[in-house]
Amino acid sequence: MKLLISNANLAQKLSDNLSRRNTIWELIDQFSKNQELIKEIEKVIKTI
Repeated sequence: MKLLISNANLAQKLSDNLSRRNTIWELIDQFSKNQELIKEIEKVIKTI
């Protein structure tokens, strides 16, 4: 259950990051952060 909550929180952060309106530099920064979140989500999925 804890893993599902963690995964939902990561997915929400990813969604929030994608929905923000940003300058190109902020988008580049967010992209790298999103890549890190995706890696974390993939780790969680593999452990389920």
